[in-house]
Amino acid sequence: VVEESFVRLGFPHAWIGLAEIAAQRGPDQDNFVYFSLDLSSPAQARVKVYLRHYDATVADLEKALSLADNYVAGDATEFCQALTQQQELFTSKPIVSCFSFIEGNKDRPSSGTLYVPIGHYTSSDLVVSDRIHQYFIQHSLSSTTYDRALQAFAIRPLNSGCGMHSHISIQRKQQQCWVTVY
Repeated sequence: VVEESFVRLGFPHAWIGLAEIAAQRGPDQDNFVYFSLDLSSPAQARVKVYLRHYDATVADLEKALSLADNYVAGDATEFCQALTQQQELFTSKPIVSCFSFIEGNKDRPSSGTLYVPIGHYTSSDLVVSDRIHQYFIQHSLSSTTYDRALQAFAIRPLNSGCGMHSHISIQRKQQQCWVTVY
């Protein structure tokens, strides 16, 4: 269905890279879960596909993301290790990748994004917040907006449980690291 959708939308070669690189471990481990369209007319309108990577290693994630034009080697490894403190296998909940295709680049995704279900890889929201702050400091990113949002959103002490942070994502835009906290 995903392959046929890409063909019908004018991206006949997109499937090859997705199947051979991003989903190379097979449907039981690299599972297509969402297909998304920007419903607008600009040339930058995107066709996006999301994959869940079950029992993935950082090497699996690096390889999957290497398909995208915005890929920077080591980003996924550093991001996952900094935020989850794990270096081996991600078994608690699958890491998700997203690949965006645009009109001018029909064979390869213009961008790849990695979504880490952070709440499943830590003991509390306080630990998540500390790891996010540490990552922001290491990458000279401002935490002001994050801090304000967390303060407004939190209805309990951060150290009393986990669940306020569902995912955290990383994407490269014009060689800058973009982090989104969900």
